[in-house]
Amino acid sequence: MLFTVAEKLMLAAGTYPCQWTYRDQVMSGEIQLEGSRVPVGEMFDAPGTWAEGEGSRSFEPHEDTSDVLRGRLRSGYETALLGVRIQHSLPGRSRVDGQMALTGSALPAKLLFDSVEFQVGGLTELAGVYPVKSITLPETLDSDAVISATWNAETAAQAWTTGDGDNLELEFTATIDHGRWYGFALSSAPVIRVSGRPRSAEDWMRQYVRPLAEITTLATLRPQPVSWVTLYHTAKVPPGLPFPDGVPHRETQHLPVQVFAADIAQQPYDAAPTEAPHLISYDTGALIRLGPDGATLPDLLAGWQSLQTTYITFFDYLTTALRASMSAKSRFLAMVPALEGFHLAKHGDGPIPRKDFKKQRKAVLQRIQEVDGLDQDDVEFLTSWLSVYGSYQLADRLRVTVDQELGEGLRERIRARTDPIPESLSSLVDQAEDVWAVMGTVRNRIAHGSDKQPLSAQLEALTRLAHTVAIGAALNLLGVPDTVLCAAIDQDRWPVI
Repeated sequence: MLFTVAEKLMLAAGTYPCQWTYRDQVMSGEIQLEGSRVPVGEMFDAPGTWAEGEGSRSFEPHEDTSDVLRGRLRSGYETALLGVRIQHSLPGRSRVDGQMALTGSALPAKLLFDSVEFQVGGLTELAGVYPVKSITLPETLDSDAVISATWNAETAAQAWTTGDGDNLELEFTATIDHGRWYGFALSSAPVIRVSGRPRSAEDWMRQYVRPLAEITTLATLRPQPVSWVTLYHTAKVPPGLPFPDGVPHRETQHLPVQVFAADIAQQPYDAAPTEAPHLISYDTGALIRLGPDGATLPDLLAGWQSLQTTYITFFDYLTTALRASMSAKSRFLAMVPALEGFHLAKHGDGPIPRKDFKKQRKAVLQRIQEVDGLDQDDVEFLTSWLSVYGSYQLADRLRVTVDQELGEGLRERIRARTDPIPESLSSLVDQAEDVWAVMGTVRNRIAHGSDKQPLSAQLEALTRLAHTVAIGAALNLLGVPDTVLCAAIDQDRWPVI
């Protein structure tokens, strides 16, 4: 564990004069690098914007695209825009838009990087450990007063290796500030570091950075940003370039490159206790944790990747709907189909393959038509209304999900609160088998515009119930115990219905 100067971004957000290299020419311009915004800029007197004619020239607005547009800031930093669109809309001035910007003292020719360092919101809660073991304060402010802190060296740094050979670290970097005469401060910041085979910035973002922000959003049940991202590549240090670590004898250095994109906030943060309103149970602010006896980061990432590729609609709810502010009706209509899609991916469309069902259905209808004395209207009724596909009913899908896809503790708590059907919901559907039949019927009524709509309180109760099932199923898929969720329910901090 190293005690370092406060973690600073290489480049503060702002607008910087630069020179662009476009169509093999160098021209002046500027670039705007802001947090949580796509990088944009301007190019002055770009070549090709004027159409030359005999004795005259004219301007016609047009666009150009490029995978990469390179430039250099006036400060000496190199920059590269990725996924570029150039709009030549005014004579002599061209707007530049990029999906991502890379900025550093030296950029590699192929824009491949062998490691990434980043911070996402919620890492403190996800880590499952506290970096400072104890702090001792002086009882008096004498001239020889001593303040001390004990660093939790055993657990403040965690390391893993993935099946592909990438090395992952979650570490709390510490900062000591004693620059004032009677002041002393110790702070720490959680940081993820990953190293492995060289890959592009987008590959690092897709494989590690964005998934971690999505996982911490689920873990804390609060939208969590990507705070900052720094890529590293090994290169020879150009003459006259300051050495990043102040060691002048090295011929090669691990050079940092800052990443700007719409989903990167450019806001570093220090570790802090979870605020009381954000606690899920009395003693924790996360459903998922690493650390001793917790999950491993490679397993979480692998499980998250499986969720994304196998349970698409369900994954969309966990990543999109959890971040959005939605009404109860909108959340209900997003969540129930997500649970339906989860069951479909897990258990299929129906008890038997659709092809076999259609074949059996056809045979049954043929036998019915051969029955003597059967009214033709009855035959037509059965032909029209007998299920065409043999799919599971929504209530069956919800019922099976609770029975088979939740941890035992959570399943018992849900049953205790929903069986029998709560009185507040019993009037919604006549002679409903259980609360899952009520939920399925209500979803269909809302979706089809029925006159029999639930009251706001009833819809909110069903939404809370479906949300509890969705979170429990996600935890179970990730191999994470539902201990915190069950504790929150027992403490009346998490209403099931």
